[in-house]
Amino acid sequence: MKYHLIAALTTAIWGTTLISSKVLLLAGMSPAEILFCRLILAYVFLWALYPRRDKTSLHDQIIFMLAGFFGCTLYFLAENSALMYTSATNVSLICALVPLSTAIASKIILHENCIHRNFVLGSVVAIIGVSLIILNGTFIFHLNPLGDALALMAVAAWALY
Repeated sequence: MKYHLIAALTTAIWGTTLISSKVLLLAGMSPAEILFCRLILAYVFLWALYPRRDKTSLHDQIIFMLAGFFGCTLYFLAENSALMYTSATNVSLICALVPLSTAIASKIILHENCIHRNFVLGSVVAIIGVSLIILNGTFIFHLNPLGDALALMAVAAWALY
């Protein structure tokens, strides 16, 4: 039960970040400022949870830096920048492609056999579900090529992460 509660809390926090970022952008913060604040908050929180210093090899440090670059810096900078040009609805719908794009990247880069019929079916059902929740019965799209391309770049960064 403990882990289910932690997962639910994580989902709730993650789910509010897109709208929070849009509000902060409208309030005048830049995507880089939002990213910096987010990373500082995450660092302080994670350090409070696990303050020990473990020695890591140079190889591991490089892997951690690359993961941080793709999973935090590039992803959130692209996502927050996308919010400047397009709606939060568009960004959230495009970012719903993250699980599927991650599986495709794993298949191509790591040669993992992770794309099965049930996975594809589940992904399609999940994307439809996300679309129904986000669109709330209104199918009005305001496409912005730059904003939508930045959102796709965020999806690609997360897949590489």
